[in-house]
Parts: sequence; structure tokens; C-alpha cells
Amino acid sequence: MNACVKHGVRFQWTLGVLFIPLSDIEIVLTELPSNVRVLGFDGFNLEGYKIYPSLEYLTEYGSGFTIAEALSDIAEWPRDKELWVETVITFK
Repeated sequence: MNACVKHGVRFQWTLGVLFIPLSDIEIVLTELPSNVRVLGFDGFNLEGYKIYPSLEYLTEYGSGFTIAEALSDIAEWPRDKELWVETVITFK
């Protein structure tokens, strides 16, 4: 959340999950320490208070990818529509 506020990135916090627009995910993830591993991404569409999973934008990286590897993997995801993502991370 701190990176979102620092860079003026919109976010939604609900049920213990932080959703960030895909268009801004790189800004937020590059603020994280280098020992963070990305375990996966989940895509969602938000409509008011309703959350709809977007299953075609779901990844799982087993023991984890570096932030750069994870961002490279989702580079082709569409930035022109309102796709929000949850990023699952861990520290190595």
C-alpha cells in the first residue's frame, strides 16, 4: 500500500486482499525489496462492490519468480482494459 500511495497508484483493499490495476503493477512491484519472490498473479475485474475473477489471467510460479521475471511473464497481458491484479509474494 505504501508504494501505491507514494506513486499515486489506485488500489482496492477488500477482504485482506490488495488489488492494483495491471497498468500500474510494475510501479508497485519495483518498490519491493530484491529478496521478494512472486508466487503468482490473479486477475480480476471490479464492478463497484462486486469482484469477478478473470481466470485467463492467472499464473502460478511454484517456488517463485524474481520480480523482473514475473513482470516479463505478464508483459503481454492487456493494459488497455481495466484488469486488476492480486500478486502473491514471499520473501526468500
